[in-house]
Amino acid sequence: MFKRYQLEVQRLYYNSRSGDHRKSFEKTSRIGAVAALSLALGSGMLGMIGAFLPDLLPFAALGTIGAAISAVASRREELNQDERNAERYSRTADILSKIAERHDDVLTIVNKGNNPGIIIEYVDAVNDQLSLEHRQWTSDASKMSSALSALEESISDLHKG
Repeated sequence: MFKRYQLEVQRLYYNSRSGDHRKSFEKTSRIGAVAALSLALGSGMLGMIGAFLPDLLPFAALGTIGAAISAVASRREELNQDERNAERYSRTADILSKIAERHDDVLTIVNKGNNPGIIIEYVDAVNDQLSLEHRQWTSDASKMSSALSALEESISDLHKG
């Protein structure tokens, strides 16, 4: 029951979320590539061509658009943290899978009556991993909270001044 409704559900969740974050990171990477291309075309190539063919000079504005798209891609990754989250979720899913591989060994030991306490150790191993993952999120949240508090304080100080 524990394996099916706790361990497997959590393992599938972390695998799925890892894939979601990986896809989102790939999208951000594509946005960044488009930004780099338009920045290079607009600023570099069209800027130099515009020196010889002034009619093409307005197209150098593509460089500005590229810089804006690059900023969007950067902020998107900063906010979503997809690369980091994909790695973290994947690592958690892998650890849970390794624990799940030991399930039959645990059942064999319990059935033989050698060490019935092993079932507690098995459950603790799963719950410790999930607890570790949760602590990482709460730590990140408290860091974001303190950064938000500092920002709000700075804004408040500027409004007073």
